[in-house]
Amino acid sequence: MITLFDSSVHIASALVFAAALRYFERKEGRTYLRFWIWSWLAFAGYEASASLGRYLSLSMPPSDVVRFVVSTFSLTAAYLQVLWLLLGTYEFTERTRLRRRWEVPVIGIAIVLGVLLTLAWIDDPSGANHRYVARVGVRAIVLCATATGAGLWMAIARGPRRGFASALLPVSLGIYGVNQLARFSFGTPLSSVVAATSAAPPDSVALATVLGTGFGYVDVFVQLLIGLGMLLWMLELERSERRADWQRLAESEERYRTLAESAPDAILTLTPAGIVIFANGKAAATFGYRREELPGMRLDTLMPDEQARVLLASGSGPVRHLPWTAVNMTARHAAGRDIAVEVSLTEHIVGGERRITGIVRDVSERQRLSAQLQQAQKMEAVGRLTGGIAHDFNNLLIAISGYAELSLPQLDPGDPLHGRITEIRRAAERASELTRKLLAFSRNQPIQTRRFDVNQLVIDLSPILHRLIGEHVTVALQPAREPLPIHADTGQIDQVVLNLALNARDAMPVGGRLTVSTARLVLDERSAAQHPERRTGQFACVSVTDTGTGIAPNDMPQIFDPFFTTKDAEHGTGLGLAISYGVVQQHGGWIEVESRLGRGTTFTVCLPLTNSIDAMTEVVPSPAPPRGTETILLVEDEEPVRLILSEALTTAGYAVLEAASGPEALAEWHARAASIDLLLCDIVLPDGISGFDLARRLTDARPTLHVILMSGYQEHTAAPAGAVFLAKPFSLERLHSAVRGCFDTPTT
Repeated sequence: MITLFDSSVHIASALVFAAALRYFERKEGRTYLRFWIWSWLAFAGYEASASLGRYLSLSMPPSDVVRFVVSTFSLTAAYLQVLWLLLGTYEFTERTRLRRRWEVPVIGIAIVLGVLLTLAWIDDPSGANHRYVARVGVRAIVLCATATGAGLWMAIARGPRRGFASALLPVSLGIYGVNQLARFSFGTPLSSVVAATSAAPPDSVALATVLGTGFGYVDVFVQLLIGLGMLLWMLELERSERRADWQRLAESEERYRTLAESAPDAILTLTPAGIVIFANGKAAATFGYRREELPGMRLDTLMPDEQARVLLASGSGPVRHLPWTAVNMTARHAAGRDIAVEVSLTEHIVGGERRITGIVRDVSERQRLSAQLQQAQKMEAVGRLTGGIAHDFNNLLIAISGYAELSLPQLDPGDPLHGRITEIRRAAERASELTRKLLAFSRNQPIQTRRFDVNQLVIDLSPILHRLIGEHVTVALQPAREPLPIHADTGQIDQVVLNLALNARDAMPVGGRLTVSTARLVLDERSAAQHPERRTGQFACVSVTDTGTGIAPNDMPQIFDPFFTTKDAEHGTGLGLAISYGVVQQHGGWIEVESRLGRGTTFTVCLPLTNSIDAMTEVVPSPAPPRGTETILLVEDEEPVRLILSEALTTAGYAVLEAASGPEALAEWHARAASIDLLLCDIVLPDGISGFDLARRLTDARPTLHVILMSGYQEHTAAPAGAVFLAKPFSLERLHSAVRGCFDTPTT
């Protein structure tokens, strides 16, 4: 039988379980525990009000108002217990957080059910208490369905499914629901209880007797199991989530470690005192230490920089000047050399302790490339300056060589002046070749290919080689016995051989032997496969061999890189081999290198052979220039050039109209357009009208007009369609040939 002690146990256990769940709610922040807490509190309220009702029913006849209030409170608490249990179970199993707006309707539903069933019991004047029994039956059925359903729901829904607690709570709920129905179905009717105890005093032991037999003890026991199941489930859930947290922490650490190890920059974690406590693999590679050596080292050992000392001076206090972003500092490699680095530092808290994490990026290569860019920009500026000087010099050379050419035919070969003027002309030709080399240096000189014999090129270079190399090095030439004709720019190939010879001289500071040889190379598929740049065919090879120090194997892959040099800054720019390599590739060839430390180096330049050597025959110019009677409009802003060209053309029989600018030329054209047969014009002119613009205007007015454009700037070599281009400096012979060629070629 259920006694007053049983009700007290119910109330006490409900309050204990509610307090325990409240602890977990505050600790874990799980909202579904709020519903379960309220369910236990509602159960405690139900037991208290039910005990009070039984006491009033058995001790004295209460008034209808008291009976109504007590019964309504009891039933409302019972249904609140059911509804809170269902809502908590739903939120727990479905992992869906219910809003607080559910709470008011739930309380309202429970009150309505309690009031309705209480009214049914109050309105029973027969005293048979059949409606009371019906009310208790309805509650029993609802509790049975609710508890059993909640247990099944927990058993099949999501949530932890392993362990004793996973089975205890659903089974206990099911037993509780079945027991509620059994108490009503098999318990003793209330009328029998009242008849048996009506004569007993209120405080007798019979006062505690109520509906049910041994099922009441089961009810007490199952309630304890339900509370215990909830607590055990919470503990198991807490352990499960703690394991999940540890797993997530381990995965997070693994992701961090993977990111740190795969990072292209060095990553260091420091204490506020500057002691390294973590370093990734890139840090070991950057500073040159083994990975296990870095932890425990001080930052000022790795970075003996003033800014690093400022950081360490802060000690254990807050580092006010953090974070740093891309601060340039100097690091010290384990080998003793300095490294330019870019450092970013940030301060953070780990486990309540301050830590500093630094990302160190090696910017040595970037600074080297920046220096190379600055050097390249300087070279570009020098090239532009050189091109401008060469342009002005070309104008002077035209005047010098032109007057020399005009003077020589007027002098007797035995006249002393004839020899002097001849030397002036030769000096002008050498100066013209010098300007050509200056333009090649500034990369403003286009390739001007012709067919020539490589053997002859090497022989012609012999005097220059002896002067450049010096007496401490023996120069030997070994040209091939057979002709080796190639189609190339003689000036650029000369420069390639000279660059290789100068490198060979620098490799023999105490003297040695320099050998320049030529040979024919025939490659089939098998021999071509021995070098990545080789291909089948016949090639002319120029080999430059020295007996110097040789090239280190580590430097061999970089010798053709721009700005790479093993010389000091005063003796090398790192451009000679790079330019030579580019020139040879531009001519369809390649360079092979063989070197041994202490034994010397051989550079072999391979260029395609031409099909025939007949094309190498030089055309001997005629001593007398071709004559004509046509009218030429000469437009040139440089007066010495304009005067010599005008005199040369007038001497050849042409009528020449002179103009120093575009507007002057247009005025001459408007005055004598019908008589002008050819426009000879410099491309760069003052007063806003270029040679291109002038030629376009005049040819639009008369499409049959012949046009010859002149310029000392080699970027102007692309002449408009139908026009002839003359690159300054040019000889008068070349001028006469171009003019006569225009008149002898009919225009369309």
